[in-house]
Amino acid sequence: MARVEESCSAEEYISAEDDLEVCGGFIDSSDPNWRETFRDELLGENTEESPSSSDMAIPSDDEYDEDLKQPKIKSLQQAIGNAEDLRHFAIYHGFEELASSISKTNDLLCAIKLKAPKRQMQINDFKPN
Repeated sequence: MARVEESCSAEEYISAEDDLEVCGGFIDSSDPNWRETFRDELLGENTEESPSSSDMAIPSDDEYDEDLKQPKIKSLQQAIGNAEDLRHFAIYHGFEELASSISKTNDLLCAIKLKAPKRQMQINDFKPN
């Protein structure tokens, strides 16, 4: 095997790829819509047709922190019940692919429930007959 010798410093060698764009460009995380912009770039969608930032209303902080809001579904049991209701809806209306997907979701919810830590029963949990 032939050995290729080039003269460059260790710093040049280490930083040689610093300016290369990866996955279609650099991500500007200061842009509040960076996920949508990045998705559009990856999918090759035309971003010129999208409304400009001056045309769009500025979202509140609550909209940015949606994952921090209290969900409407409060318990795992309630989530399982809602998934079952959605599955029945899909079956009734003949949406087989949707019903199959919701069944998989329900299976995942049940698996989470099985793995959830159990609460130790207290003596007060038992009611006398």
